[in-house]
Amino acid sequence: MSLIDQNETLAHVGFDFPQNKDQLNSLKRLFENHEFKSRVEEVDPEKIIERLKLRKATKPKGADYFKRTVLAAELVSRLSKDKSMGHLKLEKMIYLCKHFVGMQLYTSFAKHQMGPYDPELIRSIDSQFENRKWFKYDQNSTPKYTPLEKSGEHKALLEKYFSKEKSKLEFIIKTFGKFNIEQIELVVTIYDCWLKLIEENQTFSHDLIVKKIYAWSKHKEIFERDRIMKAIDWMIRNNVVPN
Repeated sequence: MSLIDQNETLAHVGFDFPQNKDQLNSLKRLFENHEFKSRVEEVDPEKIIERLKLRKATKPKGADYFKRTVLAAELVSRLSKDKSMGHLKLEKMIYLCKHFVGMQLYTSFAKHQMGPYDPELIRSIDSQFENRKWFKYDQNSTPKYTPLEKSGEHKALLEKYFSKEKSKLEFIIKTFGKFNIEQIELVVTIYDCWLKLIEENQTFSHDLIVKKIYAWSKHKEIFERDRIMKAIDWMIRNNVVPN
């Protein structure tokens, strides 16, 4: 790989080589008191570059982002009269569509106080909604999503992207559309904790789930133990569990 190719790859992830004497002097000043402890003989620049190139190559294409916007439009459209349908509930339903239904969606859910959440996801969806004139979000309105002139345009695209998952999507909408914010937050948090048990090769138990719920954040103390246990039992009866 040429030096130019290496520079371009590193620049793509926000790491540029100094391009002139002033930049070089700035870099020296930045690290003049820094002690490097890495063993030089174990550093392989070529492998580092290849990992960066792989990360760039596996970045999802625009269509992956658009698919989640189409899904979100269907969820918002079907639950347009639901006063609890805002950012939190929408994200929780998208989470279930990805992890329970198995939809191929690009998301980056992380541990937030209210459960798994992806701030970038919701910003992207709101922006795409307005750009396509489907919906406009207003935190202070009820409902929070107002249909715009091209609302409903997503229907044909929904069939294109999610025809195979239609029945499970219908289950998500009809089941969790009735849930309030606390109810769906609890179910999704349980689901995520359950997934972690599987990843950690731990045997499922109600007690382990409860322990993980309370370790999630102090906010989870709003859920009494008995309520968590009943929610787990409901999920098992309705087969809303990780595979």
